[in-house]
Amino acid sequence: MFDGELYRAEARKAAVQNAMTKAKDLAEAAGATVGNIIEIEEGGGRSGLQSNGSANIGLGYDVPIAEGKVTIRSQVVMVFELIQ
Repeated sequence: MFDGELYRAEARKAAVQNAMTKAKDLAEAAGATVGNIIEIEEGGGRSGLQSNGSANIGLGYDVPIAEGKVTIRSQVVMVFELIQ
């Protein structure tokens, strides 16, 4: 059984790092620097089975599940203090 919590944690860390890097780049372009973190919000994640409608899940049809890759994403919104 696949337990994706380790991968979700890695995705969250990467999302935070990406947000911090982007904030620093934007602040630099504006002639400022990034100060303290004011707020962090995690969101945009979806869990559960997603279907394009072609599988007819739950209607009594045999639905093959192909082996493949699992994509785990994390999205964060961070608010920083901006220092001029």
